[in-house]
Amino acid sequence: MSETQGTSWAQTHSGEPPVTHWSFTTDAPLVDVSLARETDEVVLADESGGVYLLDRDGHVAAVTRGLKGLSKVAISDSGDSIAASHGRNRVSLLNRKLGVTKSIDLPDPVHGLALDPFGRNLAVALGNSQVRIVSTESGKLKTVAEFATIRPIAHIVFLATKPTLIEAAEYGLLCEHSLKGKALWDEKLWSNIGAIGVSGSGSLIATAAFAHGIQLFGRGGRNRGALQIEGTPHRVAVTYDGRYIIATTLERHIYRLTTKGKVIWTGLAPREVKFLRADAFGHSIVCGTEGGRVARLAWTPLGPQDSDDFTGGDA
Repeated sequence: MSETQGTSWAQTHSGEPPVTHWSFTTDAPLVDVSLARETDEVVLADESGGVYLLDRDGHVAAVTRGLKGLSKVAISDSGDSIAASHGRNRVSLLNRKLGVTKSIDLPDPVHGLALDPFGRNLAVALGNSQVRIVSTESGKLKTVAEFATIRPIAHIVFLATKPTLIEAAEYGLLCEHSLKGKALWDEKLWSNIGAIGVSGSGSLIATAAFAHGIQLFGRGGRNRGALQIEGTPHRVAVTYDGRYIIATTLERHIYRLTTKGKVIWTGLAPREVKFLRADAFGHSIVCGTEGGRVARLAWTPLGPQDSDDFTGGDA
């Protein structure tokens, strides 16, 4: 698709199209994106060390450019806590002005980072296959539990309705652990995993499994089959209520689906979508491209829309 200014998502969609509620470009290539599902705020990180806090309408609430070597960012669903991994294996908690309030140094590179819904605990997945649970509530960040998996974890999500974690490796493993490190179940997979999406209760887990489609799992890791879409799914998100699945493909398609696989909308992104997040009820999604272009696409009116419509050239 041509990326000339004025080209519209609506010209490439089938089904019910969204509007671009806002779009934003970071100063350097994008490293990570995190969405607070209660406040609809978004945190972005880029390769220059920039961290950006955007409100639900895409306005910059805070920005810092001092965290070199950024690899991951996370914001709690409540919006009260923000965390970032940076430097030599360091994880820091940030305040609402994005100033560092406390940090912890870890023995290996950070592959995955998540905050619980209220920001009381951090989960940090390391390259040595360790996962550490870090409490944020004391005067310093303190490891309160740790466990190891058979493969390094790349994707990690706190459930909202019980104190457990859903984790996945880049290949071959999907599992759940308690916050004390107890293994609750694990599922051996025969596919690469580009991303996972998890409903608030964990009743629906979706993996973007490339040539194997979108793999679906339920509580206890029960296999719920697969959804096949045109293209190669490499990113996926699931709404909090588990009603909608959003997926993107290596071929730049974006799909909005029901859990039964009915396609509600599909569009063609101007660039490959590297980062994908869905709000709690599927009213909107946040898409980010590697070059630093981020947009919020909304099916329910959220306010004034961006006339740019996420179609200009990528930074």
